[in-house]
Amino acid sequence: MFDDFLVFWEYLRFFSVHGIVIKCLIFSIPATREQAYVYAISSAAVVWAVARACSSGALHQCTCAPRPSKSPAPTQKFQWGGCGDNIKWGSHFSKNEISESERILRSYMALVNLHNNKVGRKIMSESLRTQCKCHGVSGSCNIKTCWRALPSMTEIGMKMLQKYTNAIEVKRGFLEKISSEEKKKKRNSSAQLVYISKSPDYCTKDEKLGSFGTVGRHCNVSSNGPDSCRQLCCGRGYRTVVDEKIERCQCKFYNCCYVKCKICRTLTQVYECL
Repeated sequence: MFDDFLVFWEYLRFFSVHGIVIKCLIFSIPATREQAYVYAISSAAVVWAVARACSSGALHQCTCAPRPSKSPAPTQKFQWGGCGDNIKWGSHFSKNEISESERILRSYMALVNLHNNKVGRKIMSESLRTQCKCHGVSGSCNIKTCWRALPSMTEIGMKMLQKYTNAIEVKRGFLEKISSEEKKKKRNSSAQLVYISKSPDYCTKDEKLGSFGTVGRHCNVSSNGPDSCRQLCCGRGYRTVVDEKIERCQCKFYNCCYVKCKICRTLTQVYECL
Protein backbone atom coordinates (compact mmCIF):
# COMPACT_ATOMS: atom_id res chain seq x y z
CA MET A 1 0.00 0.00 0.00
CA PHE A 2 2.62 2.55 1.05
CA ASP A 3 4.93 1.66 -1.88
CA ASP A 4 2.37 3.24 -4.19
CA PHE A 5 1.94 6.16 -1.82
CA LEU A 6 5.66 6.96 -2.20
CA VAL A 7 4.99 7.86 -5.83
CA PHE A 8 3.79 11.16 -4.39
CA TRP A 9 7.40 12.03 -3.59
CA GLU A 10 8.53 10.97 -7.05
CA TYR A 11 6.37 13.68 -8.58
CA LEU A 12 8.16 16.27 -6.50
CA ARG A 13 11.26 15.29 -8.48
CA PHE A 14 9.60 16.93 -11.49
CA PHE A 15 10.47 20.23 -9.87
CA SER A 16 13.88 19.00 -8.70
CA VAL A 17 14.81 18.58 -12.36
CA HIS A 18 14.64 22.36 -12.59
CA GLY A 19 17.12 22.85 -9.74
CA ILE A 20 14.57 23.52 -7.02
CA VAL A 21 15.21 22.74 -3.38
CA ILE A 22 11.72 21.54 -2.43
CA LYS A 23 11.72 22.51 1.26
CA CYS A 24 13.17 25.95 0.59
CA LEU A 25 12.29 27.26 -2.85
CA ILE A 26 8.69 26.14 -3.23
CA PHE A 27 7.75 27.81 0.04
CA SER A 28 10.13 30.80 -0.13
CA ILE A 29 7.77 32.59 -2.53
CA PRO A 30 4.19 32.08 -1.32
CA ALA A 31 1.31 30.99 -3.56
CA THR A 32 3.29 30.12 -6.69
CA ARG A 33 2.19 27.56 -9.28
CA GLU A 34 4.58 25.01 -7.72
CA GLN A 35 3.23 25.61 -4.24
CA ALA A 36 -0.30 25.10 -5.58
CA TYR A 37 0.79 21.70 -6.91
CA VAL A 38 2.34 20.67 -3.59
CA TYR A 39 -0.75 21.66 -1.58
CA ALA A 40 -3.11 19.85 -3.96
CA ILE A 41 -1.19 16.61 -4.27
CA SER A 42 -0.48 16.53 -0.52
CA SER A 43 -4.21 16.80 0.13
CA ALA A 44 -4.94 14.13 -2.50
CA ALA A 45 -2.27 11.79 -1.12
CA VAL A 46 -3.77 11.95 2.37
CA VAL A 47 -7.21 11.12 0.93
CA TRP A 48 -5.72 8.19 -0.98
CA ALA A 49 -3.77 6.78 1.97
CA VAL A 50 -6.65 7.04 4.46
CA ALA A 51 -9.29 5.72 2.02
CA ARG A 52 -7.12 2.69 1.26
CA ALA A 53 -6.29 2.17 4.94
CA CYS A 54 -10.02 2.11 5.73
CA SER A 55 -10.81 -0.50 3.09
CA SER A 56 -7.83 -2.67 4.07
CA GLY A 57 -8.82 -2.71 7.75
CA ALA A 58 -5.68 -0.85 8.87
CA LEU A 59 -7.72 1.79 10.76
CA HIS A 60 -10.21 0.97 13.49
CA GLN A 61 -12.03 4.32 13.09
CA CYS A 62 -13.39 3.45 9.64
CA THR A 63 -14.23 0.55 7.36
CA CYS A 64 -15.25 -0.08 3.75
CA ALA A 65 -17.12 2.59 1.84
CA PRO A 66 -20.92 2.22 1.77
CA ARG A 67 -22.16 0.48 -1.34
CA PRO A 68 -23.50 2.82 -4.05
CA SER A 69 -27.21 3.48 -3.60
CA LYS A 70 -27.88 3.30 -7.34
CA SER A 71 -28.36 -0.28 -8.55
CA PRO A 72 -26.44 -1.32 -11.66
CA ALA A 73 -28.39 -1.43 -14.91
CA PRO A 74 -29.58 -4.91 -16.02
CA THR A 75 -27.23 -4.76 -19.01
CA GLN A 76 -24.20 -4.33 -16.74
CA LYS A 77 -24.67 -7.79 -15.23
CA PHE A 78 -22.97 -7.29 -11.89
CA GLN A 79 -23.85 -6.70 -8.26
CA TRP A 80 -22.34 -4.30 -5.76
CA GLY A 81 -20.15 -5.99 -3.16
CA GLY A 82 -16.54 -6.21 -2.07
CA CYS A 83 -14.88 -3.47 -0.04
CA GLY A 84 -14.69 -0.07 -1.69
CA ASP A 85 -12.14 2.63 -0.83
CA ASN A 86 -13.68 4.94 1.77
CA ILE A 87 -13.06 8.25 0.03
CA LYS A 88 -15.64 10.04 2.19
CA TRP A 89 -13.65 9.31 5.33
CA GLY A 90 -10.37 10.06 3.54
CA SER A 91 -11.65 13.44 2.37
CA HIS A 92 -13.00 14.24 5.82
CA PHE A 93 -9.64 13.46 7.42
CA SER A 94 -7.69 15.40 4.78
CA LYS A 95 -9.95 18.44 5.11
CA ASN A 96 -9.70 18.53 8.89
CA GLU A 97 -6.00 17.74 9.27
CA ILE A 98 -4.43 19.43 6.23
CA SER A 99 -6.61 22.52 5.97
CA GLU A 100 -7.26 23.35 9.62
CA SER A 101 -4.15 25.53 10.07
CA GLU A 102 -5.02 27.51 6.93
CA ARG A 103 -8.53 28.24 8.22
CA ILE A 104 -7.09 29.67 11.43
CA LEU A 105 -4.87 32.13 9.50
CA ARG A 106 -7.84 33.72 7.67
CA SER A 107 -5.55 35.45 5.14
CA TYR A 108 -5.92 35.61 1.37
CA MET A 109 -2.85 33.39 1.06
CA ALA A 110 -4.59 30.86 3.28
CA LEU A 111 -7.67 31.07 1.05
CA VAL A 112 -5.51 30.19 -1.97
CA ASN A 113 -4.03 27.20 -0.14
CA LEU A 114 -7.49 26.04 1.00
CA HIS A 115 -8.72 26.21 -2.60
CA ASN A 116 -5.81 24.10 -3.87
CA ASN A 117 -6.30 21.60 -1.05
CA LYS A 118 -9.94 21.32 -2.15
CA VAL A 119 -8.87 20.74 -5.76
CA GLY A 120 -6.77 17.79 -4.57
CA ARG A 121 -9.74 16.26 -2.75
CA LYS A 122 -12.07 16.89 -5.70
CA ILE A 123 -9.72 15.13 -8.12
CA MET A 124 -9.78 12.09 -5.84
CA SER A 125 -13.59 11.94 -5.73
CA GLU A 126 -13.71 12.28 -9.53
CA SER A 127 -11.13 9.49 -9.94
CA LEU A 128 -13.18 6.71 -8.34
CA ARG A 129 -13.68 3.83 -10.73
CA THR A 130 -15.55 0.55 -10.73
CA GLN A 131 -13.43 -2.56 -10.11
CA CYS A 132 -14.85 -6.06 -10.39
CA LYS A 133 -14.12 -9.65 -9.50
CA CYS A 134 -15.53 -12.64 -11.38
CA HIS A 135 -17.10 -15.68 -9.72
CA GLY A 136 -17.93 -18.90 -11.49
CA VAL A 137 -16.63 -22.27 -12.61
CA SER A 138 -13.18 -22.03 -14.21
CA GLY A 139 -13.34 -18.25 -14.28
CA SER A 140 -16.50 -18.19 -16.38
CA CYS A 141 -17.59 -14.95 -14.70
CA ASN A 142 -21.23 -15.99 -14.35
CA ILE A 143 -21.43 -13.67 -11.36
CA LYS A 144 -19.51 -10.42 -11.09
CA THR A 145 -19.06 -8.44 -7.88
CA CYS A 146 -17.95 -4.81 -8.18
CA TRP A 147 -16.93 -1.96 -5.88
CA ARG A 148 -15.67 1.61 -6.18
CA ALA A 149 -11.90 2.05 -5.88
CA LEU A 150 -9.26 4.72 -6.34
CA PRO A 151 -6.55 4.40 -9.00
CA SER A 152 -2.85 4.36 -8.15
CA MET A 153 -1.04 7.49 -6.99
CA THR A 154 0.89 7.28 -10.26
CA GLU A 155 -2.28 8.08 -12.18
CA ILE A 156 -3.31 10.75 -9.68
CA GLY A 157 0.11 12.32 -10.03
CA MET A 158 -0.24 12.51 -13.80
CA LYS A 159 -3.61 14.23 -13.45
CA MET A 160 -2.13 16.67 -10.97
CA LEU A 161 0.75 17.54 -13.30
CA GLN A 162 -1.85 18.45 -15.91
CA LYS A 163 -3.52 20.70 -13.35
CA TYR A 164 -0.14 22.28 -12.64
CA THR A 165 0.35 23.02 -16.33
CA ASN A 166 -3.11 24.62 -16.60
CA ALA A 167 -3.04 26.51 -13.28
CA ILE A 168 -4.44 30.03 -13.47
CA GLU A 169 -3.15 33.24 -11.92
CA VAL A 170 -5.78 35.03 -9.83
CA LYS A 171 -6.09 38.44 -8.25
CA ARG A 172 -7.30 39.29 -4.78
CA GLY A 173 -11.06 39.01 -4.54
CA PHE A 174 -11.38 36.20 -7.10
CA LEU A 175 -11.63 33.36 -4.58
CA GLU A 176 -13.97 35.30 -2.29
CA LYS A 177 -16.29 35.70 -5.29
CA ILE A 178 -16.17 31.96 -6.04
CA SER A 179 -16.83 31.13 -2.38
CA SER A 180 -19.84 33.46 -2.33
CA GLU A 181 -21.27 31.94 -5.52
CA GLU A 182 -20.79 28.44 -4.10
CA LYS A 183 -22.88 29.28 -1.05
CA LYS A 184 -25.64 30.82 -3.18
CA LYS A 185 -25.79 28.07 -5.82
CA LYS A 186 -24.63 25.23 -3.55
CA ARG A 187 -22.15 23.95 -6.11
CA ASN A 188 -18.52 22.93 -6.00
CA SER A 189 -15.80 25.31 -7.15
CA SER A 190 -13.71 24.94 -10.27
CA ALA A 191 -11.15 22.15 -10.06
CA GLN A 192 -8.35 24.41 -11.31
CA LEU A 193 -5.21 25.12 -9.34
CA VAL A 194 -4.69 28.81 -8.66
CA TYR A 195 -1.68 30.95 -7.75
CA ILE A 196 -1.04 34.64 -7.12
CA SER A 197 2.77 34.90 -7.28
CA LYS A 198 4.97 34.49 -10.34
CA SER A 199 7.40 31.58 -10.20
CA PRO A 200 11.10 32.46 -10.02
CA ASP A 201 13.52 31.75 -12.87
CA TYR A 202 14.61 28.21 -12.12
CA CYS A 203 17.30 28.33 -14.82
CA THR A 204 19.35 30.87 -12.88
CA LYS A 205 21.18 30.31 -9.62
CA ASP A 206 19.66 32.25 -6.73
CA GLU A 207 21.06 31.46 -3.29
CA LYS A 208 18.44 33.57 -1.51
CA LEU A 209 15.66 31.43 -2.93
CA GLY A 210 17.60 28.18 -2.66
CA SER A 211 17.75 27.55 -6.42
CA PHE A 212 20.97 26.03 -7.77
CA GLY A 213 20.07 26.83 -11.36
CA THR A 214 20.82 24.30 -14.10
CA VAL A 215 24.46 25.08 -15.01
CA GLY A 216 26.43 21.84 -14.74
CA ARG A 217 23.33 19.68 -14.40
CA HIS A 218 23.40 16.31 -16.17
CA CYS A 219 20.79 16.06 -18.92
CA ASN A 220 19.42 13.38 -21.24
CA VAL A 221 20.04 13.96 -24.96
CA SER A 222 17.56 11.26 -26.00
CA SER A 223 14.66 12.51 -23.86
CA ASN A 224 11.81 14.86 -24.73
CA GLY A 225 10.76 15.22 -21.10
CA PRO A 226 11.75 17.66 -18.37
CA ASP A 227 15.16 15.97 -18.03
CA SER A 228 16.01 16.61 -21.70
CA CYS A 229 19.00 18.79 -22.56
CA ARG A 230 16.70 21.06 -24.56
CA GLN A 231 14.49 21.87 -21.56
CA LEU A 232 16.88 21.48 -18.66
CA CYS A 233 19.65 23.62 -20.15
CA CYS A 234 17.23 26.52 -20.79
CA GLY A 235 18.48 27.11 -24.33
CA ARG A 236 22.14 27.54 -23.31
CA GLY A 237 23.27 24.27 -24.86
CA TYR A 238 25.27 21.43 -23.33
CA ARG A 239 28.69 19.80 -23.48
CA THR A 240 29.75 16.17 -23.68
CA VAL A 241 31.96 14.91 -20.86
CA VAL A 242 33.66 11.52 -20.61
CA ASP A 243 33.12 10.09 -17.14
CA GLU A 244 35.51 7.43 -15.87
CA LYS A 245 34.29 4.99 -13.26
CA ILE A 246 36.73 2.76 -11.38
CA GLU A 247 35.34 -0.26 -9.57
CA ARG A 248 36.21 -3.78 -8.49
CA CYS A 249 35.18 -6.53 -10.89
CA GLN A 250 35.63 -10.22 -11.75
CA CYS A 251 35.88 -11.08 -8.06
CA LYS A 252 36.74 -14.64 -7.04
CA PHE A 253 36.52 -16.37 -3.70
CA TYR A 254 39.50 -18.45 -2.66
CA ASN A 255 39.55 -21.18 0.01
CA CYS A 256 40.39 -20.19 2.58
CA CYS A 257 39.44 -17.35 3.03
CA TYR A 258 39.67 -14.24 0.89
CA VAL A 259 38.24 -12.56 -2.19
CA LYS A 260 40.46 -11.34 -5.01
CA CYS A 261 39.20 -8.79 -7.54
CA LYS A 262 40.46 -6.98 -10.57
CA ILE A 263 40.16 -3.24 -11.07
CA CYS A 264 37.98 -2.25 -14.02
CA ARG A 265 37.67 1.14 -15.65
CA THR A 266 34.58 2.06 -17.66
CA LEU A 267 34.16 5.19 -19.75
CA THR A 268 30.71 6.68 -20.30
CA GLN A 269 29.52 9.86 -21.96
CA VAL A 270 27.49 12.28 -19.88
CA TYR A 271 25.99 15.59 -20.90
CA GLU A 272 26.21 18.76 -18.81
CA CYS A 273 24.29 22.00 -19.22
CA LEU A 274 26.38 25.06 -20.06
